[in-house]
Amino acid sequence: MGNSRRLAIQTVITALDTLPVSVAIADASKADLPLVYINSAFEALTGYHTDEVIGRNCRFLQGEDTDQAELMVLRRAFSEQQSVQMTLRNYRKNGEAFWNELLFNPLFDEDGKLIYYMAVARDASREANLAAELAHYASHDPLTELPNRALLEERLQQSVELSRRYRRELAVVYLDIDGFKPINDHFGHHFGDRILQLLARRLEVLIRPGDTLARVEGDEFAIVLSDLGAATDAVAVIER
Repeated sequence: MGNSRRLAIQTVITALDTLPVSVAIADASKADLPLVYINSAFEALTGYHTDEVIGRNCRFLQGEDTDQAELMVLRRAFSEQQSVQMTLRNYRKNGEAFWNELLFNPLFDEDGKLIYYMAVARDASREANLAAELAHYASHDPLTELPNRALLEERLQQSVELSRRYRRELAVVYLDIDGFKPINDHFGHHFGDRILQLLARRLEVLIRPGDTLARVEGDEFAIVLSDLGAATDAVAVIER
């Protein structure tokens, strides 16, 4: 290799190493796509050092809960030598999970032959966690963390469909706390909110797995008892 080419490659490596985003390069000429280069941002993102990853396929970042459908998309892009962008749940060296936003690009030589794949990545955990939190609060009551009216209606519709399909019974229990307004009036809303939270926790342990307990509004709760053998089976839960 000529001096000018070595200098050009070293210049590129130096530039990649100063980037604030993670960069990893894999050898596309080998079936397992072993890594041949990572920059400092990759080490900071994953906790792995260069000597721990060179020669390995980047699947060591994956876990059992990594989206298999997304991995199929990735494999298809590799087979077709196409660029692909995705967000995967990966794991750092210390076992901590994070959301990894990735852009894979094939790199070709001057003859059009595929020689490398370059992955540019960044930690997207903050955005993913925020999206999950927003989705959670769109369907849950922020005070008690119970499903809200919208999720209750969705679960009820699902239970009705399953009951019809499997010829099972279901029941809906509506709970309204008597005398709750004087508690708020005399002790304040903070005390009343605490009462609602404690009540939610106590009700949760009384229902069966698969049932839905929801806060409808104020001091009103509802329980969907699904998959009952007979309508009278709801009596035991109600008595509890």
